[in-house]
Amino acid sequence: MDTERTLNSYNLLGDTVEAVLTVFGLPPLLSRRAADAARVAGHYLYGHSDRTGYRLWLTIDEHAVTVAVTDYTGPDWHGAPAWLPVSHKDQLRLPDRLPTADPLGRDTSAGNVLVVHRTPDGNMRLGCRIAHTAPT
Repeated sequence: MDTERTLNSYNLLGDTVEAVLTVFGLPPLLSRRAADAARVAGHYLYGHSDRTGYRLWLTIDEHAVTVAVTDYTGPDWHGAPAWLPVSHKDQLRLPDRLPTADPLGRDTSAGNVLVVHRTPDGNMRLGCRIAHTAPT
């Protein structure tokens, strides 16, 4: 989902995540946590990015819900850029080599923790994976 960069647009992101997860039958607590993550990520981007819009990425698999908000709007935006970790001091941490897989897709051990990633050319993304039990 794409949204323009407007005041309170981050609430739209959160409401969308909660509605979609509810429709898929996920537990209300999980839906609210993922919605809160989308709101916080959108609010962060509203304050830290001057781009005109944001994109929401939401996936549900048998192990987790992944929610991410980014100011990158290019094609194949969830996999194409090299999403690199950012330190607590907002410094890009450049690895020895670029990652071959999206770091949000690998691990649920951090659970509920929003992680900031940036691309070498300045795009930002905040996201997290929240482990769940698949609906029956």
